[in-house]
Amino acid sequence: MLALKERVRHVRVAAELRRYVVEIVRRTRVLPAIQLGCGPRASIALAGAAKALALFEGEEYVRPEHLIELAVPVLAHRMVLDPQAKFAGTTAAALVAGILREGAGSGIGRENAAPGLLRAAGRGCTGSPAARNASPSRAGWYWARAAAQPPPD
Repeated sequence: MLALKERVRHVRVAAELRRYVVEIVRRTRVLPAIQLGCGPRASIALAGAAKALALFEGEEYVRPEHLIELAVPVLAHRMVLDPQAKFAGTTAAALVAGILREGAGSGIGRENAAPGLLRAAGRGCTGSPAARNASPSRAGWYWARAAAQPPPD
């Protein structure tokens, strides 16, 4: 177990993806339907889970699809919804999926996504069917670059 933890520490996360994680988490704090959004530890948890998934898939660096696949299960349970939003049927998973759909304000959007990402990013995502179908829509320009070569340290 300790050896695996050490190997996860050596998986790289590009600066662009770190900023993307922070922006996703920041957006959970400004949506009106969310009473209490995710904090900085959620960013750390999402990045760490993505690093572990990358290692599990034999990668030396995190790709956007790793973040997209894990964003709903890592972030949704950390949020407290506004009572009116909850009463209206809104779920935390749907809100996280919406943030991913919008590209988290970072310029990452569906029009820039590589074709393979939209198929690969949805596997293993938990939450409602709507959240699963919505979440694999953000990878953007970084995905195309990361597919061509690993990001620098």
